[in-house]
Amino acid sequence: HQRDAQRHDAELQRAQDAAVDHVTRGADDGQVAQPPVEDDLGGDAGSAYVFVEDNGVWTQQAKLMAKDARANDYFGISVAIAGDRILVGAAEAGNNNSHTGAVYVYERVNKVWSLVQKLTPVGGTTNDYFGYAVALEGNVAVIGAPQADQVGFDSGAAFIYRHDGTQFVEEDRIWAS
Repeated sequence: HQRDAQRHDAELQRAQDAAVDHVTRGADDGQVAQPPVEDDLGGDAGSAYVFVEDNGVWTQQAKLMAKDARANDYFGISVAIAGDRILVGAAEAGNNNSHTGAVYVYERVNKVWSLVQKLTPVGGTTNDYFGYAVALEGNVAVIGAPQADQVGFDSGAAFIYRHDGTQFVEEDRIWAS
């Protein structure tokens, strides 16, 4: 098993030279590698790489980048994959370096990943870092904003979204108490 793990690690190395911070594994043998400090669209704009396994061979299926990326967005700071859907956090995205944050939703159809939605917090404020953490299970997404200030300075919040068959809609927020 150690040899398989070493081979697996080697196959997940990206074609680019930037370091990969994390690898998130999906239940269907898909994986997303996260190099949020990649500079293709500006210093530390970020990206995420999707790898799939086919008959024991891992190959890169997609490179995901935000079309509206800016330097220091850190797109890929967090990722979650479930089936044919991926969430990618960009916790420092926002106008004028506000760091309000955003989460990008990608869906796969016929092996092609496409951006289908960009989530931003309604009423989000500077330095919320929405998207610093993401989780996805079926049609439910949980998005962390560790420095949201609703209850107190940098007290944080978790935003609960549900996919309604067309898009994710905010359903609830959990605040620190």
